[in-house]
Amino acid sequence: MTKIVFRVDASIRMGSGHVMRCMTLADVLRQAGAEVSFICRELPGNLCGLIEAAGFALARLPQPANAFKPVVNSDIPHAAWLEVDWRVDAEEAGQILARKYAETDWLIVDHYALDAQWEGAMRRYVKNVMVIDDIADRKHDCDLLLDQNMYANFGSRYDGLVPLHCRKLLGPDFVLLRKEFCEARGKLQKRDGNARRILVFFGGADSTGETEKALRAIELLGRPDIALDVVVGASNPHKDRIKALCAERPNAVFHYQTHDIANLILNADLALGAGGASTWERMALQLPALTVSVAGNQNEILESAANAGVLVNLGDGSKVGPEMMAGELLNMIQDAGKLSSMAENAFGIVDGFGAERVSQAIIPRPLRISLVSDHDSWINEHTPLLMQALQKDGHVVNQTHTVEEIPSGDLAFFLSLGQLVPARILARNRHNLVVHASALPAGKGWSPWSWQILEGKNEIPVTLLEAGVSVDSGDIYRTDVMRFTGLELIDELRQALAAKTVELCAAFVSDYPEVLSKAKKQQGPSSYYPRRKPQDSKLDIDKSIRSQFNLLRIADNERYPAFFELDGQIFTLKIQREDI
Repeated sequence: MTKIVFRVDASIRMGSGHVMRCMTLADVLRQAGAEVSFICRELPGNLCGLIEAAGFALARLPQPANAFKPVVNSDIPHAAWLEVDWRVDAEEAGQILARKYAETDWLIVDHYALDAQWEGAMRRYVKNVMVIDDIADRKHDCDLLLDQNMYANFGSRYDGLVPLHCRKLLGPDFVLLRKEFCEARGKLQKRDGNARRILVFFGGADSTGETEKALRAIELLGRPDIALDVVVGASNPHKDRIKALCAERPNAVFHYQTHDIANLILNADLALGAGGASTWERMALQLPALTVSVAGNQNEILESAANAGVLVNLGDGSKVGPEMMAGELLNMIQDAGKLSSMAENAFGIVDGFGAERVSQAIIPRPLRISLVSDHDSWINEHTPLLMQALQKDGHVVNQTHTVEEIPSGDLAFFLSLGQLVPARILARNRHNLVVHASALPAGKGWSPWSWQILEGKNEIPVTLLEAGVSVDSGDIYRTDVMRFTGLELIDELRQALAAKTVELCAAFVSDYPEVLSKAKKQQGPSSYYPRRKPQDSKLDIDKSIRSQFNLLRIADNERYPAFFELDGQIFTLKIQREDI
């Protein structure tokens, strides 16, 4: 059994989000068969009781007797959040690991106040170290790093901050959301942009008092017809005052330490909130939001989300008053089209399966994979090679030629498939992948390699991408290129494409889920190839064979041979190479 220990804290100062996301991952790891434990310090506003109530073993570090004064020149901006010197914490945590959790396979650290020095000190007690981070402001000594946030440059954020061998899980594909958000996505209805119900939630602690500010802003609107759900956590120091404010307003419901956030988001039309975990929860359920930043590490995340068109960010909360908030809130309420567009923009950014992907990186399990192709496709002669390669690595693989028969699973590879796949069927798998022989976004559409051979090209790019909402529009994971002499006929061309297809698909599976961090958005103008028809194989009898040789190269001798017309008659030509 894999033994896993989390080192994480909650407090009034740092909030509850770190513990909550660790509990989400811990629950998935426990379901995967791991033995999971926690080490937490008893700080004011801690969630030790919540962890124990969830059935996890917990070792408590003592509350410091005196307020910790960090070294002025500390390399760690958030060193004070630990409330003891890191050496003290390392000594105390190390004793617990040695005494209670010997032979730990994975130590998972989620703490802005801990860095490579602390992590290195733990190496003697554990086999592997994983770090959950958001801010990339210090070095780490870890084997696996998770940063679930949305950044324009996340691919290089940790260059020089982690060891070369460290695997990195970066981006919203790895957002740690509880399973109820996945379940709620199944109930999601298209949002019409009308703001009938507003959700107010600024995290479990909200030490800066944003909830009260938001309630004042809503009062300035003079819209008692709009219903409110107001959520506060147990560590919120202003909870009694907020409860009283809610009692004064009709249609306002006060929720204390609720476990029903998913349904509250599902039923809301607009949210007022901050960054942190709530950002991903709202995006998973396509809820538009008006946000403020309450911590430095939230600034870039909220700006990236705003640039993606899923929320409006007012910036630093300390500079935002009720009047400013009310003004922007009014603009959003009066623009149903904007709210509806924000909901649509959130589609696909966060799907709710991030914890499963992280668990896969920690405790690999066989993947459930489908290979999907047309029943009469040429690729079917080559798919057994891919199936054997995947099965050799222990994965469960099936092949189908009917999209309605695609089973639920992890990955579906669509290979030379001419059928349209409805969204409800795409939803059966975590990822739906396509191999396309062009340098996307150029060359979308049908038979791209055939058209490029006709264009006289002997270097044909091959792209592995996520199936998007529109044709050939998803993120790109891997690329390669086929190189030809210009004399290969269709069987050789297909053999080359089949080999690259097998190679790209097998490499994706081998590198899953880390490969998701390497996804790239398509850039540049799009172009499209039409579907090839039998008429496209027609030769011009007044042109030379040399000038039409590329058309002969891509003609299928059996299914759609090259042909020409003469005196009202049709003649077919079949081509093959003879050894000299």
